Amino acid sequence: MADVYDRWHLSRPPADAEPCEAHSSKTQTVYPSADHGTGKRWQVRYRDLSGKQCKENFEKKTAADSRAAKVTTELDDGTFVNRELGKQKFKVIAARWQETAVHRERTETNVERALRLHIYPTFGNREIGRIQRVDGMRWIKNGRPSSLRRPSRRPGTSAPAS
Repeated sequence: MADVYDRWHLSRPPADAEPCEAHSSKTQTVYPSADHGTGKRWQVRYRDLSGKQCKENFEKKTAADSRAAKVTTELDDGTFVNRELGKQKFKVIAARWQETAVHRERTETNVERALRLHIYPTFGNREIGRIQRVDGMRWIKNGRPSSLRRPSRRPGTSAPAS
């Protein structure tokens, strides 16, 4: 769930607060905050998948509302990518994953080789948030070496087809 907040006005003003002359209307009286008039006015706040609170600021309320709706949808769908984490290179995240992954020794060697020879040349220096599913599908279809393809199986057996 993502919510939009007005950074320039208080949501719970103290009893002695002076109304904001620039933004109050006949239907709504608002009270300036310490940030009034500085920086971007509208803020989207949400908690990412790990529970960490995140915030992004916008000039216009429509842009903030749009981003809040998108974040909410992505969080609900499980497709959310934190913008800051999305700027990290694929190679950095893959290296961190390798450190924590539990494999047999031979599997570790194979994974390291596959990453170094086949995956890093294509995706290694790209920001993780910019890699889309279609990029992976295109790589599988066109660029994936045969050494990474699974052997086809004969129907009804666990042995590779000969």
